[in-house]
Amino acid sequence: MNFKTTLVLLVLLVVVSSFYFFVESTATEPGGQTGEQSRSGQALFADGKLASSAVQKITIDFQGQPGPIQIVRDGTDWKQTTPVAFALESWSASQLVDAAGGLRHVESFKVGSKSAGPLSQMGLDPPMVVVTFDLDKTASAPQCSIKLGNKLALGQRAYAMIDDKTVYVVGDELHKKVLDEKVEALRKKNLEAPSGGQVDRLTLLRDGQEIQLVKSDGNWAFAGSHSGRAGRNAVEQLVTDIGSIYISKFIEDQPRKLSIYGLDDPPTHLTVHVPAPPPADENEPQDASGQDAEGAAAQSKTLRIGAPTGFGKDDYFATWSDTSDAEPVVFTISKYHKEKFDKTVNDLRDLRISPIASDDVRQLTCQTPEHGTIKLAQGDAGWAYAMEPNPAYSADDQATSDLVKAVTGATAEEFIPDGRPQTDPIATVTIGAMGRPDPDVLNIYGLEDPKKLLVLRNNETTGYQVARDALAGVMEPVWSLRDRRVLDVAPARLDRIVLARPDGTEFLFDREFIAPPAAQDSSGSQDSPAANSAEGEPSTETDGPGESEGDAADSDTGPDEAVAPQPGPWRLVGHDAFDRDAFDTLIGELTPLKATRWWPEPLEPAAGVDRLQVHTIGSEPITVTIDPSSRLASATGLDMSFQVSQAFVDVVDTEMRTRTVLPLSTAQIQFVRVTRDGRTLTLRRDDDGDYTGAQDEPINQSAAADLFDTLAGLRVDRYLSGGDGQDASAPIRIEVVLKDKTRHELTLASASDPKRVVTLDGKSYHLSQEVFVKLTASLILPGQVT
Repeated sequence: MNFKTTLVLLVLLVVVSSFYFFVESTATEPGGQTGEQSRSGQALFADGKLASSAVQKITIDFQGQPGPIQIVRDGTDWKQTTPVAFALESWSASQLVDAAGGLRHVESFKVGSKSAGPLSQMGLDPPMVVVTFDLDKTASAPQCSIKLGNKLALGQRAYAMIDDKTVYVVGDELHKKVLDEKVEALRKKNLEAPSGGQVDRLTLLRDGQEIQLVKSDGNWAFAGSHSGRAGRNAVEQLVTDIGSIYISKFIEDQPRKLSIYGLDDPPTHLTVHVPAPPPADENEPQDASGQDAEGAAAQSKTLRIGAPTGFGKDDYFATWSDTSDAEPVVFTISKYHKEKFDKTVNDLRDLRISPIASDDVRQLTCQTPEHGTIKLAQGDAGWAYAMEPNPAYSADDQATSDLVKAVTGATAEEFIPDGRPQTDPIATVTIGAMGRPDPDVLNIYGLEDPKKLLVLRNNETTGYQVARDALAGVMEPVWSLRDRRVLDVAPARLDRIVLARPDGTEFLFDREFIAPPAAQDSSGSQDSPAANSAEGEPSTETDGPGESEGDAADSDTGPDEAVAPQPGPWRLVGHDAFDRDAFDTLIGELTPLKATRWWPEPLEPAAGVDRLQVHTIGSEPITVTIDPSSRLASATGLDMSFQVSQAFVDVVDTEMRTRTVLPLSTAQIQFVRVTRDGRTLTLRRDDDGDYTGAQDEPINQSAAADLFDTLAGLRVDRYLSGGDGQDASAPIRIEVVLKDKTRHELTLASASDPKRVVTLDGKSYHLSQEVFVKLTASLILPGQVT
């Protein structure tokens, strides 16, 4: 391009720009105003006339299309109603109203005037589209229509008319919303579905298999060719999954052929039915929309999922419509959402063998050919036997509650349609519940697999296959629910406990009961605190040991009766101290002592058992014999054996003597001399907290610190007889020398001794694994030469 051509183009650009500026700045508006106001424009509608809150319906009528698009307000929501029905995003519909209400014109001219060209050239005869807004009853004019024409070549302007007399040059915001964007842009990308609680019928057709479900009194059941209970959560989750679907893309409205999308006979077809709400009570307040339920109709909506959109099967065509013959909208959904509806009958069944909640159960009856009938009832005091004759013992509330939870919580591993066997049941469980006129009757049958059971409820024909262990409790004898309290005594009434172990070790704990001060003389003698107080002197007497103001208030003793002695501190006979934590744990397990289960055969005394004798004030002692290996036990006066908890076995086996055998601190230690593998290492702790050897050996600081900390306050697991100890010639010898010249000597067999025995000053003990490792750890850094 030469210079002359470039100059001509620049001149043309300046001329065109000047002409556009002149038109924009001199355009005359109604009223003859020009200048700044003409550039900003004048509102086409009075303020608030087209407010979003006032508009009730929007009709968009395109030139050349068979029918208009209608959008209506539903409370605070917006919906497209024609030519197809679909929910819209409220904000997007409101933006359409705001774009119309905010129109401003920069130029106007009368139709037929010399300055106006033909309406057909402006796209207004006929108009490209007519947008009509129906307003609420409070508006002065019930309806407002805007005819939209062509856009101008220069600037963001377009032609519009609101009557047949004047053409306006307006901003093109409304034109963009209506002409440039499709109505699909206003639609919600999530499906509007009812809640699971609203639906009362549901039909799922998948791969030719139809599953019908109905709800009655809040419970779902199968109808049609299937029977049995359906799981409420599973069924209502199907409805919830409809609302969670995200539309990937809108494909076509009112398709001529559904077959091209695989939607004429879709493989997945789900219909949900919402019943009509009951007529509203005229005394009841209306809802927020001002509408009541009078005349509201039932509603059915159908989700169809058809063919995949491509070979990858990542997306599927689908529709969601009110009725089977409604004009559908075809859209696509992801494979993830499609697979949520790939359900079978068993996927929707109620897994519970009984729908009754455990907290609602008030009666439980277990009947077996072997053990007869066991009947229990729950009252204010808990569960109790309710049978004739009653056993000589009471029922255990917790054990019975656990059995109720086991029965009501049992779930099916498999379902067996028409599974009622010809044999008699091996057990029958009857459950009476609060708020239910009829009980649940569960008939239990054995199966070929001895670990499985078949359960049939009431008159249901579909059986539940459950694990035998889940219902083992209903086939136990009556004594299995016997009160589990073996020893029920208050801690304050214990006065002696004797623990005898098979190795001959015996611990005798006892305590004295301290008598309170003598009761006051009710005669009011001068020696009594009351008499002194009466003379004006304050009383300085205090309550007896262990007695508080609340105790006195609750006491049954009168003024002339003696107050019961109060327990003093416990002591371990023959020892200055004992392990208080271990003893407190033993008391906690004993008060009360509870069986984990009962055992019909008596426990035969054997040499390898522990014996615990418990003495209480004013009662005969009770001896409890425990076999640690089986946890079986017996007690004086009981006709049955029982099993105790592992915690009880452990505490009975715990060392009761004081377990701290070196009661000193690291500050008291002057040095530690360790002899091992023919070498002797003397360790000291310097002022900086570092550990050093006598010959500058490379000391493992962590191991040395652990050794000092373990020796100071050394705790053992158990005392052993002297014969089990090691002599001074043992491979590992540790000498602890204190600053006061006191010496202690420890010997250990080896670092791999499985018995973990230590001898301290001639007495032998068993160590825990942690303590043993710290005492036998290597103190020289690995790889170093000493």
